[in-house]
Amino acid sequence: MRILMLIDGLGIGGAETHVLTLTGALHRAGEEVTVVSFGGELEATLRARGVEHLRYPAPMSSAFGCLRNFLFLRRLVRRRQFDVIHAHTRRCALLLRFLPRLSLGTDGGRWPCYRKRGVRRALAPLRVVTAHAAFSPRFSRLSYWGEATLAVSEDIRVHLQRHFKVKHPIRVLPNGVELSDLLPPMREDGTFSVAFASRMDTDCSLGASLLLSVADELAARAAACGLHLRLYLIGGGDAFAGLAAQREALLRASSRLRAADIVMSGSVRDPSALFRRCHAFVGVSRAALEALGCGCAVVLAGNEGYGGPLTPQNFDEHAATNFCCRGGEAASANALLRDLTALLRTDQARLATQARALRAMLQKRYDVNVQAERTLRCYRQALAQKRQLRVVCAGYFGQGNLGDEAILRCLLRRFQGATAPRSLADAPWYCAERAQGWTPHTCRSRRGAAYHARRCLPHMRLPSYGRFTTAQAPSVATVISSLRLQLRVVDRRRVLAAFAQFGKADALLLGGGSLLQNGSRHGSLSLLYYLGLCVAARLLGCPFSLRANGIGPLQGFWAKWAVGAVLRQAAGISLRDADSRHLLLRLGVPRERMTLLEDGVAAWRARCSLPVRRGAYVCICPRGGDLSAMQQLLSMAHRYAPGCPRVYVALDAVEDVVGCAVLCACEGGRMICPRSEMEAAMLLGGAVAVISMRLHGLILAGKEPGLLALATDATVDKLSAEIGCESVEKINKKFQKRAIQTKRNIV
Repeated sequence: MRILMLIDGLGIGGAETHVLTLTGALHRAGEEVTVVSFGGELEATLRARGVEHLRYPAPMSSAFGCLRNFLFLRRLVRRRQFDVIHAHTRRCALLLRFLPRLSLGTDGGRWPCYRKRGVRRALAPLRVVTAHAAFSPRFSRLSYWGEATLAVSEDIRVHLQRHFKVKHPIRVLPNGVELSDLLPPMREDGTFSVAFASRMDTDCSLGASLLLSVADELAARAAACGLHLRLYLIGGGDAFAGLAAQREALLRASSRLRAADIVMSGSVRDPSALFRRCHAFVGVSRAALEALGCGCAVVLAGNEGYGGPLTPQNFDEHAATNFCCRGGEAASANALLRDLTALLRTDQARLATQARALRAMLQKRYDVNVQAERTLRCYRQALAQKRQLRVVCAGYFGQGNLGDEAILRCLLRRFQGATAPRSLADAPWYCAERAQGWTPHTCRSRRGAAYHARRCLPHMRLPSYGRFTTAQAPSVATVISSLRLQLRVVDRRRVLAAFAQFGKADALLLGGGSLLQNGSRHGSLSLLYYLGLCVAARLLGCPFSLRANGIGPLQGFWAKWAVGAVLRQAAGISLRDADSRHLLLRLGVPRERMTLLEDGVAAWRARCSLPVRRGAYVCICPRGGDLSAMQQLLSMAHRYAPGCPRVYVALDAVEDVVGCAVLCACEGGRMICPRSEMEAAMLLGGAVAVISMRLHGLILAGKEPGLLALATDATVDKLSAEIGCESVEKINKKFQKRAIQTKRNIV
């Protein structure tokens, strides 16, 4: 994984040390890491660890400098093709905000809006921002939090959600500490050494000022215990001169302290060498963790609050604020003197036992290798979510038809959860010849994804999934709950809402069935609707393709012309029968753009082995309430399965229930409404005979029953021979020929 880290500088500080340790751990893990900053004291250490470092070309103090840095990052990202860009400061995050995505242009066709969105998003790097402090809400308009946001503590996460309105989930990843570099303490006998380490700036040097103010009294109490006090003030900044003046005034006024007893070392690359000499540490945040790893007793005191001595009992409480005591009582000299005196008088063996317990907790939760692994896991999860395809699946879903719901469920099982292609050769809807071996791309289920469905029962509402609420028929509810998906459902009658999805989607997928036809009871309206979806998707830059579709019947010249004109612009076409392919060839669709692909439900039925129990019953699957068709079904049942109990199967929970009820009332038997394709396959597969007016009734039955017969239907007639069935018309003709031949033989 190629990772780019952005930070203002590499001076001495908590965020800078965090970047140093994190990049070192990622580099040791085999990742390719590059750091861009203005340089600083830690730059040499970073290079010594084998991490590449680049400098910004200009300071960010002016608009011209920000523009130069922006252009520099833009060229760098395009040249290196980073997977992740991780910003650790607010100014770097602002540069990241305006960093443009890679543009791959058009497809070279006549549609200038037709962008390769999935490929572009797969190549674009993931933008990650880490919040190391609780920024003031007045910077909300000058802040950018990326596509994934990390916080170093729980209170910062809450602060970002409350004041900066960050909508996506924020992960908490605290600072990591390299415990291998923190060696056991090496303390001098007869001394009591106290250290403070931080940037000596006005907003974070209160602990050093308080420590100097109590130094004289603390030296007196140490002398009463037979010890000599020594102070180490580590760090540099704009408040360093004022603290040095306070030190000089203290040395002039005190008779117990000498110049060598108060050491102000300035900025130090590795303060752990000084921490090993100390008994106690006063400070907050990352420096407190490093001192804790060196065996020091830690007293949390800083500009944001006072926490007192750190113990195993209050470790989790202070970890929620990154050991900065935000929201606690204000730091005071009296409280600091009280706690340091208590540490001074505590038995050293007891302090050593407590230090070992705290170090064990530190190693378990804050080891840099553990944090690097967690960071990589966050990168991978965010990348997988970012690079998932956003596919709009259009079809006759949600109407209650078990065959269409089975197609939907098979689509989701096969295509959900994969990432967008990194090249056009990997995109199945661009290469029709690869359609037979489609890789499992997703029917993307969160932001910008949808499949179009029609509400059967508007009064039924499903619970909220993520940021969306679905309202759909019970059959679609079963699909969602069984696959544990979070889908956005769009009513297909809301045409504008359906069109709005194309602006965010990567592809429109006509997922199966015979959608492009005008021979049904809906006439030409259905054909116009689906052709309109394809044209609108194309205009809005969303490629469309057909998967295992049937074409026709097409009645009229204009219908054939419109289908041919639209499908010539399809990104990929896979058909489920040879007749549909021949029809499209006559309409001018190129042969190389089309492939034959088995119906999704038939492929699922062939793969799965069901525990089918054969029974002495015949299954009858009517379609709607056509009385003449019902009489034909009953005559077939009397002729080919006499005396068998009859089970009427309603594959459409809306249309077929009426027909099944009429048949039950007239002929007797039992009516069953299967809730899933699994239940229907077990029921139909165990029958002696299946007589069906619906194609998926016979597909789900498989080849187990001894007799499969189909009623005449424009859709199923084309596929009856392929699944080993004969239509009613063909069977009747066969028996008529036998009867005529028998008469001739008698004569």
